[in-house]
Amino acid sequence: MDELKACPFCGEQPDFYWNADSSCLQGYNLVCCYVHIFGADEQEAEKAWNTRCQT
Repeated sequence: MDELKACPFCGEQPDFYWNADSSCLQGYNLVCCYVHIFGADEQEAEKAWNTRCQT
């Protein structure tokens, strides 16, 4: 896994976990400051987390 960017709201690293709850999609989640990023695999979740809007 590549290095994750810090949370844009608090500067901390997100929590990373596998979600296998049968009531929703299975996959990897990155969570911080009530932001939930989902990916079907670790790389997809990481890429989505590290994607930021340019201001």
